Amino acid sequence: MAILLLTCSAGAQSGWSIQTVDSAENVGQYTSLALDSSDNPHISYYDGSNKYLKYAEWAGNDWVKKYVGWDQVGDSSSLALDSSNNPHISYYTYSFDNDFFGLAHAELEYQTGHQGGDVWNIKTVDSVWGEPSSLALDSSDNPHISYYDNGDMKYAKWTGSTWIKEIVDSKGDVGKYTSLALDSSDNPHISYYDRTEGNLKYAAVVGSISVATFPSGAEVFVDGVPMGTASPTLTVSNLVFGPHNVTCTLSGYLDNETRVNVPVPDPLMIPLSPAVGSISVTSTPSGAEVSVDGVTMGTAPQTVSNLAFGPHNVTCTLSGYLDCDITVNVTAGELEPVKCTLVGPPKTPRILSGAIYGVTETYYECSAYATDPDGDKIEYTFDWGDDTISTIHDADSGVTVSKSHSWERGGNYSVKVKATDINGDSSDWSDPISVEISGNRAPDTPRLSGESSVKPNTNCRYSANTTDPEGDKIKYTFDWDDDTDYATTQLVDSGTSQSRTHVWEHGGIHYVKVKATDEYEHSSDWSDPIPVEVEVPWYERYWEFIAALIIVMIPIIIAKLWKERR
Repeated sequence: MAILLLTCSAGAQSGWSIQTVDSAENVGQYTSLALDSSDNPHISYYDGSNKYLKYAEWAGNDWVKKYVGWDQVGDSSSLALDSSNNPHISYYTYSFDNDFFGLAHAELEYQTGHQGGDVWNIKTVDSVWGEPSSLALDSSDNPHISYYDNGDMKYAKWTGSTWIKEIVDSKGDVGKYTSLALDSSDNPHISYYDRTEGNLKYAAVVGSISVATFPSGAEVFVDGVPMGTASPTLTVSNLVFGPHNVTCTLSGYLDNETRVNVPVPDPLMIPLSPAVGSISVTSTPSGAEVSVDGVTMGTAPQTVSNLAFGPHNVTCTLSGYLDCDITVNVTAGELEPVKCTLVGPPKTPRILSGAIYGVTETYYECSAYATDPDGDKIEYTFDWGDDTISTIHDADSGVTVSKSHSWERGGNYSVKVKATDINGDSSDWSDPISVEISGNRAPDTPRLSGESSVKPNTNCRYSANTTDPEGDKIKYTFDWDDDTDYATTQLVDSGTSQSRTHVWEHGGIHYVKVKATDEYEHSSDWSDPIPVEVEVPWYERYWEFIAALIIVMIPIIIAKLWKERR
């Protein structure tokens, strides 16, 4: 039989390299492999033909093999290399002659002053019955061994002068097929087989820590798991030996995260720092006064430090602009930027033009002008002083607008205008203008003159005259009492007579009348009518006679025909 070494090059297609390390009738059981710092293989194994524990290392071009022990030694070996690439081997040894069964540790020590000479330092770890073992070296190259002993899971470590041994688990038949590893703090972790239950088990050393915080009352987390409150201290037990993250949190303070290695001999004294941050406030336009939570801090740009973490109200104020209020969440240890953009309402409008005097029921136009500092569109509101308002929507900033209004009653009225932007921010009311409105009366009822008896198809002239109480210009409207349109004159001065002619085509009586309207569209009553008799032409009288005759004869004729039929 032989012991073989298989290696595989990078890439699955490259194949395996197989070497014979040792050959004899029965050699190669209970192997354990380790690679040195140059990636050269080292192997411990059992020579069954000679009952020896052997060790082989690759020298670069050949295998160098050494005997480690003789006479029934070498079962279930476990190999590890220290920081100097020296081999350490744990193995079982037994002697039927001496009735000894035990666990041993062998370390190859290279002697000085002897060319190629070496010697194995062999120490008995424990008197045991069972197998196998697992070996690991700590950061000081001291060996640690997990092993099976007649139904118990056991662990041993070398302190530099002696072996310290302890039973890890003794519940049932446990500990076979063990594997040992050391963490970064040289604490042991062991996996093994529970033959009684048929389970895989894992064991690690546990300890406790005591935590105190300043100030007290912080919530304590270990590896992210909440453990309770340090009031004033908190003891956390059953922690696996090795590194753990301890985090303490307290409202108003920064979290403190500390990495510790269990066991910790003394209580952890953890100070907590107040959770404060800063804000950097800028304003557009610059120069705004900055207040934080109602306390004035200066003018923007402004940095405010030592603010407790959480929400704060920042206010920027600047003359001519609306206040800017922002709620900012301060993060502990951070500088939070705060940008306040100040928006101003439209400037107070100016009334550019408008009537100062006027009369009732007459529309007068008022023009106004305003600008918005942000260029927003503007809504204008006109207050006419008579409990009515008018609005103009969506006007561009800086564009003159106009609105018309009429008053129903005479009196003095104060007209003013204000502007509102799209954000709902309004200017002050403009300086008012005073408008005096007089009550406007209609013209007096006109006097009408003209012919009362005319021939058909003849131009007939009619004249009208009246005055307006306020001396307004007037126009006359003639009604001819036929199917033709009214005849209306141009505006003329009050008291000026106007005349119009008319032609009637058919005979009959028509009632002519006239009314006067002033320049503000206020009209008088209609005048007393003049009855105008238009002479009936002979042909119209003839046809009237025929029509009357037909009307009389038709009943007589119908009655006669009815009598003859009977």
